[in-house]
Amino acid sequence: MKYDTVIWDFNGTLVDDAMLGIVSANRMLEARGLAIISGIEEYRERFFFPVEEYYRSLGFDFEKEPYKDLAAEWFTAYLAGEPTLTPMSEAAEALEIIKKAGLRQIILSASESTLLRRQLDRFGFTDYFDEVIGGDNFLAGGKAETARARLGENNHRCAM
Repeated sequence: MKYDTVIWDFNGTLVDDAMLGIVSANRMLEARGLAIISGIEEYRERFFFPVEEYYRSLGFDFEKEPYKDLAAEWFTAYLAGEPTLTPMSEAAEALEIIKKAGLRQIILSASESTLLRRQLDRFGFTDYFDEVIGGDNFLAGGKAETARARLGENNHRCAM
C-alpha cells in the first residue's frame, strides 16, 4: 500500500513535553498527598486516554474535585512551563523529508487548538501541515472521535 498522508501526534512526538507534563501532574499529586510519578518510565507506563480516567488512576477523587477543575489546574501549570519546551531533535528533519516526498501531513492532537497552533508557529512547523486538528478545550479528551468528525471516511491511505 502506498501512503498519501502522514498523521502526526504532537505531544511527545514533535514536541518534547513529557517532563513538563510530569512536573505539572506531580505538583497536583503532591499538594493532595498522593504518590507522585517517579519519572519518564513510570509516566510512559501509566499514561493513557481518556485523560480523565488516567487522573482517576493516579488517585484523584472526582467526588472532592471535579475533573474539569483538575484539568484546568494542570493546564495552568503546563502553560507556565510551555515557553521552555523544545521540539524533538529530529522533528523538523522528518517533517521536511515527508514534505519533499509530496505526502499530505496532518497533525492530530488532544491539545487545545489555539495552544497547538501557537506551538506549531513557534517551532516553525505550521507550514508543513495541510490540516491541524486539535481539541476545542483543555480537557484532553480522546483523539479518535475528533479525527472521525474532521476526516470522515475519506479513505486516506495514512501512516500514523
